[in-house]
Amino acid sequence: MKQLFITVLSVVAISILIAVFFAFRQAEQERTRLVSDLELRTRLLSESLQESVEPNYIINAQKTLQKTVDKFSDRERLAGIVIYDNKNAIVVSSQNLPKELIENPDFVANAMDADKEAGTFAKSEDANFYLFVNPIHQERSVVGALLVIQKAQYIDDRISEIWTNNVFRLLVQALAF
Repeated sequence: MKQLFITVLSVVAISILIAVFFAFRQAEQERTRLVSDLELRTRLLSESLQESVEPNYIINAQKTLQKTVDKFSDRERLAGIVIYDNKNAIVVSSQNLPKELIENPDFVANAMDADKEAGTFAKSEDANFYLFVNPIHQERSVVGALLVIQKAQYIDDRISEIWTNNVFRLLVQALAF
């Protein structure tokens, strides 16, 4: 009887280890896929917005810039847009963006200095965001930056859902065994 109990306990322990390994692998693959998709969509959105923002920024059409920013703000996963000048000061921005995300982000200044687009994840209160910055040019010099802020909380929510489903599945299998 004791040997049977030890055998059953060993099989359950091994099954748990295997299930945890595959759940971890599934969660990491899903996170990689979702992050890659978010980065690609944000890059494409930023490039298309830059085409309409850049000419208006150069001629200092702030009303037009604000209309463009407001038009695209707070839609689905897009949290908002911020346009900076070359001194890292906000020219126009979407309403209701967390201040810690838009006030003095070092990576915006670094992207303008390097004249390269950049992206990073940031956390504000209980939400996660993906920030993508694209330098704005006048002829060959950088005169500002376009920051696109996407909501990224859905990635963590999806990973939690995967873990919840896998733990539930494991419990059902352990009870059935």
